[in-house]
Amino acid sequence: HVFSLQKKSKVQYAHSELTARLLGPSKSGEVGEVNLPWSCAIYSVMNWMVAFADVEGIQTMCLKVLPYLLDDEQQRTTAQKAGLTDVVLRGMVLFPDSKDLHKAAFHTIVLLAPPPCGEE
Repeated sequence: HVFSLQKKSKVQYAHSELTARLLGPSKSGEVGEVNLPWSCAIYSVMNWMVAFADVEGIQTMCLKVLPYLLDDEQQRTTAQKAGLTDVVLRGMVLFPDSKDLHKAAFHTIVLLAPPPCGEE
């Protein structure tokens, strides 16, 4: 028997008004607020990972940034409660051949593993 390998098609998404507002210019042409509070960092990275789940480069970049954020107990607790582990695992499934992504993902998962402070 000859097995034929079918190339998996890339996931395609419809136009997103949310993404257009985030990435596109504002109606007034002015730049939006970029000095967000530290507490928004995890949510910001997670939003990029969810919005661009099909873009390997963005996934890898976000995963490489996460360890710096997760060193902070408050950020780690926020990430655990927000479901970052699920987002990381989804990226690993979508890009099974990306060594860089998997290396960064494993680093992130290790940092997410400890329970929140005081819950050991």
